[in-house]
Amino acid sequence: AVSALVFVLANRSGDKPDSNVPTLGGKPPTDVVLKDEGARIRVTWADPAGGKVSFLVAMARPGEQLKPVSTLGPGTTSFEIGGLNADLNYCFAVVAVYRDNKFATSQQACTNRSTATK
Repeated sequence: AVSALVFVLANRSGDKPDSNVPTLGGKPPTDVVLKDEGARIRVTWADPAGGKVSFLVAMARPGEQLKPVSTLGPGTTSFEIGGLNADLNYCFAVVAVYRDNKFATSQQACTNRSTATK
């Protein structure tokens, strides 16, 4: 279901609304901040709904389509992922999942790692 949501969000067009298709609704998560620790990245954000919505964290390499990496319960405002390549950049977005197939997506936040050889 999470993969389907991200696929639908990434491929939305101007087609007529369908009540079963996720649509924009509610406030998006704000203040998305990455704490880059090389092989680990911690993502934090501000909850726009005061602990009343779940969140989906999506990530990808810059220029690639975001893919879900975790679904988190209401009130959660951070996520940490490990096992990453410390030489590559990664982008993250946080999706607030509201009721009735409504969602709101944060702005992307990306690491800014040097591509210079160490």
